[in-house]
Amino acid sequence: MLSPVADLRTHEYPGFPTDLQALAVVFLSQTNGESRVFETIYEGRFKYVEDLNKIGANITVLNPREVSVQGPTLFEALAIGESGGAKGVEVCAHDIRAGFAVVMAALVGEGKFTVSNAHLIDRGYERLEERLRALGLTLKDYSDKLIMVNERINN
Repeated sequence: MLSPVADLRTHEYPGFPTDLQALAVVFLSQTNGESRVFETIYEGRFKYVEDLNKIGANITVLNPREVSVQGPTLFEALAIGESGGAKGVEVCAHDIRAGFAVVMAALVGEGKFTVSNAHLIDRGYERLEERLRALGLTLKDYSDKLIMVNERINN
């Protein structure tokens, strides 16, 4: 089992890069226990936390610069539709890094994830769709939405 981090702080070089903060939060959501992440460079950079919580994360925004991450988390996109079947969950890519964090959560999660504002992610990662397919995700691209289905779910 992965161990949590008591205090992860972003800093300028040579410190922990703020650009990896959202990915680190997804990683820390898979550890066993509580981790704290403190953003020292940008205030209000935790917009993506609401989306992660929507799919099962246990993250508390303590203030505009700090979150508490409780793990481990099973990310699930198994919301029930009007017809009674699983319809999946729509989450948002607020920016390139937070958007990729949501993609990473889908990669370790189960179900059908729809990511809106997908163009924000696509501009920063070469051959992203090809690489995600190689990792086992089924992808569909509809204008500005990326639909990812993790086929590991049991129907």
